Amino acid sequence: MKKLFFFAIALLWTGFSSFSKTLPLQGEFINPSHRYIQYIGRIGHKAPDAIRFNYPGVQIRASFRGTSLKMYAKPMSGFFMVKIDNAAPFKISFNSPSDSIVTLASALNDTVHTVTIMNVIEAFHRQPEFKGFLLDKGKNLVFPPNLPQRKIEFIGNSITCGYGIESVEASDPFTEETENHYYTYAAITARNLYAQHFAIARSGIGIYRNYNGPREGSPDCMPAMYNQTLFNDSSEIWDFS
Repeated sequence: MKKLFFFAIALLWTGFSSFSKTLPLQGEFINPSHRYIQYIGRIGHKAPDAIRFNYPGVQIRASFRGTSLKMYAKPMSGFFMVKIDNAAPFKISFNSPSDSIVTLASALNDTVHTVTIMNVIEAFHRQPEFKGFLLDKGKNLVFPPNLPQRKIEFIGNSITCGYGIESVEASDPFTEETENHYYTYAAITARNLYAQHFAIARSGIGIYRNYNGPREGSPDCMPAMYNQTLFNDSSEIWDFS
């Protein structure tokens, strides 16, 4: 009888664990490798169920049908600006060990909407991963609008990243909370010219010598890292085609 009791408890716990794991994914799950999701910027494709990136300005764009939209990402993936249709952009964050799903929209009209999500920090100390969308049950993505034909690449340092652009005082130290690439000259120029933009940028980086680097040059300067898909991972080289 005692064995039967413990077996029942084990079954109950197993069922609860499975339920708790699937609970956050209630709705229609859209894999990040879905053919209707568009990416602008350097992204890593090593794992089809987790798109990796860390340069500022990387964008995720999709059109969906329904009344709500949630973004699924790796916890601690950082800060993003979100624009849905013609509404004003707003900022979201995956900034705690338990953040994996953030609601981007709810109570929308049940029609087609387009979302653009931009990574707005240089994720130097993070490993951001986009893991997909959650839509209303039974809804799906639709074919998105064409991407702009123009493309601009900005190679830069902290100014291009947006270091301190939301700070109140010029003397404020660096924080990811006050960095926002969305409001930089690069992103504004691209929006005004209706162009895709790629920002290959990191604070303090130089062509020969990084900020406070040795006079004989820095081994991790821009030319040494330019071919990489992610600036802190030399194992994946960007495909320029």
